[in-house]
Amino acid sequence: GGAPVSIGQVVPVPSPLPPAVVPVTAAPTPQAPTLPAAPAIGCPGELNVAGLGRVSIIPTGWPDEPVPIEVKHRSKLVTHMGARGYFADRCTAGTYSNEQYTALKLLGKTLRFTTDLA
Repeated sequence: GGAPVSIGQVVPVPSPLPPAVVPVTAAPTPQAPTLPAAPAIGCPGELNVAGLGRVSIIPTGWPDEPVPIEVKHRSKLVTHMGARGYFADRCTAGTYSNEQYTALKLLGKTLRFTTDLA
């Protein structure tokens, strides 16, 4: 028993020898548990839009979970609860830039789409 010893502290030794420095090692630092890798952030995909050509879809924000908008066969959008997206000239995954949005000139034109509520 006795008082605790600090790192680098000089400890008296009961002998005719000069005092010695007793090395004391610190307790190992516990490591945080390894978490599974987050899903890769990616752009939902591109659509072929008649009269406009190919457009990218940009989701609202960049969630930690998979993007709630899916592009199927470059012709269908499958949205999930709370999903919202924008037409864009290009999509850079994980980066927000309103300069990527497509400037649609719809004045005097018609935009047609079909919704499957099944």
